[in-house]
Amino acid sequence: MPQPPELSPDDKAYVEEKTRRMVALAAVKRIERIVLDYRSGGAPVDFAGRGLPRELPPAVREGVPPRARRVAGFAAMWKLQQLSRQYREERAAAARAARRIALFFLVLLVTAFALYLAAPERFQGLLRMFS
Repeated sequence: MPQPPELSPDDKAYVEEKTRRMVALAAVKRIERIVLDYRSGGAPVDFAGRGLPRELPPAVREGVPPRARRVAGFAAMWKLQQLSRQYREERAAAARAARRIALFFLVLLVTAFALYLAAPERFQGLLRMFS
């Protein structure tokens, strides 16, 4: 089997950069898929069990530059922080909306009760109008 042609230093740098970016993107996509699965509850979170490290096969590991794994880890950590921040903001917005709705109905109920205490005949007329 003939040896593959030797790459120039510029081509090697290009291949290493592309590999680094692809590994980082794959890690980010995996983290995003795990977070979305966790958020929707549609699928179980697939984490490796304790004591069961996941490693790349030796043939693939040799093709991945050492720096690419560090960059992929940083990109995954950054994306996880971004998704968790977005999740917290969405939860806070939902809580604020729920409080506003509850406050609206509380004011409506208190107003109806005050109207009933102040003028029961008007309250009964209002009830007849709605029925």
